[in-house]
Amino acid sequence: MKTSKRILLTAFVLAAASNLTAEDLRVKLDPKSPGRVFEGVGAVSAGATSALLRDYPEPYRSDVLDFLFKPQFGASFQHLKVEIGSGMNSTCGAEPSHAINPEELANPVPRGYELWLAAEARKRNPDIILDALPWGTPYWTGGYTTPEAAKWVVAFLDAANKHWRLDFNYVGGYRNECRPPESDKARTFIVEHLRPALDRAGYKNVQLPAGFLESGMRFWSSEDFSNDGKFRLGWHYIRSIIREYDELRMTKSEAWAPFSSLPAGIKWNNVGFIDASACRNGHYEVKPALWCVAHVTQFAQPGWKFMDSAQGRIEKDKLGGVFTTLRDPKGKDWSLIAATWKPVTLEIEIDPALAGGPVAVWKSNEAEQFRKIDMLKPEGGKLRVALEGGSSLYTLSTTTGQIKGQPPHPIPPKQPGGPWQDDFQNYKEHDSPHYWIDQEGTFEVVTDDGRKVLKQVVPKRGTVWGLSYGSCWSSYGGTDRVRAMKIATAVQVRKGFVEIGAGADAERTLRFQLHDNGKWKLLHKDSTVLKEGEAASFHSNKTCRLSFELDARPGKPSRVTCAINGSECHSGEVPRKDNKPEKMDAGLLPLIGSSYDPNLFESVEVAPVP
Repeated sequence: MKTSKRILLTAFVLAAASNLTAEDLRVKLDPKSPGRVFEGVGAVSAGATSALLRDYPEPYRSDVLDFLFKPQFGASFQHLKVEIGSGMNSTCGAEPSHAINPEELANPVPRGYELWLAAEARKRNPDIILDALPWGTPYWTGGYTTPEAAKWVVAFLDAANKHWRLDFNYVGGYRNECRPPESDKARTFIVEHLRPALDRAGYKNVQLPAGFLESGMRFWSSEDFSNDGKFRLGWHYIRSIIREYDELRMTKSEAWAPFSSLPAGIKWNNVGFIDASACRNGHYEVKPALWCVAHVTQFAQPGWKFMDSAQGRIEKDKLGGVFTTLRDPKGKDWSLIAATWKPVTLEIEIDPALAGGPVAVWKSNEAEQFRKIDMLKPEGGKLRVALEGGSSLYTLSTTTGQIKGQPPHPIPPKQPGGPWQDDFQNYKEHDSPHYWIDQEGTFEVVTDDGRKVLKQVVPKRGTVWGLSYGSCWSSYGGTDRVRAMKIATAVQVRKGFVEIGAGADAERTLRFQLHDNGKWKLLHKDSTVLKEGEAASFHSNKTCRLSFELDARPGKPSRVTCAINGSECHSGEVPRKDNKPEKMDAGLLPLIGSSYDPNLFESVEVAPVP
C-alpha cells in the first residue's frame, strides 16, 4: 500500500518571489506553460466560530449560507474544512465530540453543528470538497497519535455518512500547528495507525493532509486569513493567495473563519467574512472581504491550471501588487486576477488556443466591491488594459455567469435581545440548547428520570489544543451584553460543583460556585476566592435554585448578589481579596458551569437588570 500518494502537505511560510517590473507589464497567456493544478479557496469552520448560526431564524440562516457556499453568488467557497470536536476549547469555544467515551465508537453521535454545516454547504454546491481536522481529542484517546485516536477519527466519518450522508474528501490526523518533532510523530501516526484504520473501515478514497514536507507533494496553506472582514485585509488575503502559489507553489488556501456567529466578549468574535451574531432576530452583515474572495472563486474552479508564464509581481516593492492567471484545461477559458498597489497597464498576449474574448473586467476597491466595469474585445490576439492602484482587485475573465449576490430577503435591523428562559423540554437527546456556547466540556440535553435536563457529559479533560480553563462552562450568546444582569437556575449537584455567573470576557468573570458538600464560593476568574460559606438548606442530588445578579455599570463600584434556595449568601459590593477584581463595565455575558462531572441543569433564566 503506497500511502504517500494519499498524503498532502500544509504550510504557512512565505519565501522570496521572482520580480516582474515594468510601467507597461507584458503578460503572455500560454496554455503550454507549466503550472500546477489549482485546488481552490476554502473556509475553516473550527474553534466554535459557527456556534450560533444553527439558531438563526429562517429565511436569514439560509441567506447567510447562500452568501458563503452558493456558486457564483457570494464567496462561493470551494472547500469546507470542519472541526472534529473534542469537548476541549479550541479557540473561541469547545465543540462537542461524536464519541465522548469509547463506548460511543460503535454508534457515534452527530453532536454539534459542523456536520449540519457541511451538509448545508454540499446542498448548495454538490461539488464542494469536504475536509475535517481535530483541534483536540477526548481523554480516552490518550492524545493525537494513538491507535485510539485513529478509531476516533474513523468514527467521525461514520457519523457523517450515517446521519448526514456525507462523504469527506480529506481528513487530518493531527492539528495544524505541527512542527518538528511533532511532525515526526504525526507522520508515524498517519502511516502506521490512521491510514490503515481508514482503509479497513472502507475509506480508502479519503486522503490525508499532513504537516511534513516530502518532494513532489501538493502544498496547501491550510489556515489563512484570520481578520475582521474589512476590504483592506481581504485585499491582503487575495494577494497572499497569489504570492503563496508564485513563491511556494501552494495550490489551495483555506480561510479561518468563513463567518463569525459569536457574541461580543468571546475571543476572536469578529473574525470572518460575515457577521452572524444576532441569532435572536436574524440580522447579519456581509463584510467587504467576502467579495475579495469572489474575485477568485467565481472565476476559476478546482481542476483549473496555473499558467506560470502569466504570474508574478507587478513592482519590486515586497508590499506591491501581484497577479496570477489560470486556465480551464477542458476548454479555452482563462481568468487573470490582480491585486494592485500602484497603477499598471497590462499588455496581454493571448495564445490562439485560448479564448480570445470578449473579456469581462471586474473590480473591487475600498469604496465599492465586485463591480463589472467593462467588456473588452482583444484585437489581433492582444489586450491592453489599465489597472488603478490604491489597493484594488481586478479579475479579467472570459467566463460568464458571475453576480454580486443580493440578500433574497431584507436583512432585519439589529435589535437588542431580551430576557430568556428554557426548561429544555423541546429538544432531542444530545441537542445543544439554543444560544449557549460551550467554552470547555459539553452541555447537552438528556433525559433523566423521565424529564429533559441539561447535563455536562465530558468526564475528564482531554488533549487541549491551546486554551484551557479550570472548569467546564458555557457562555450565553442570545442577547447583547448589558451592564447589569441576572441569571438563575434549578440544578442538581451530583458530584463536584456547579456554577453560574457573568463576565466581560473569558478572562474577566465572577462565578458563584456550589459544591456537592454544600460549600459555596464567590470566585474571580477561576481561582481567586472572594467570599465563601456553607449553604443552610442544601442536599446533594436534590434540586436547588441558584441565583446571581451583577451590576457592573460604570461610575460606581460593582455589586453582586448571590443566593441558594432564596437565602442570600452575599449581597453588596464585589468583595476584594489580594488584587482588586477587574471591573466588568464593558458589558456582561451570563455563564453556567460545572466540574468534569454529570451535573444537571433543569432550567436557566437570563434577564438584564434595568
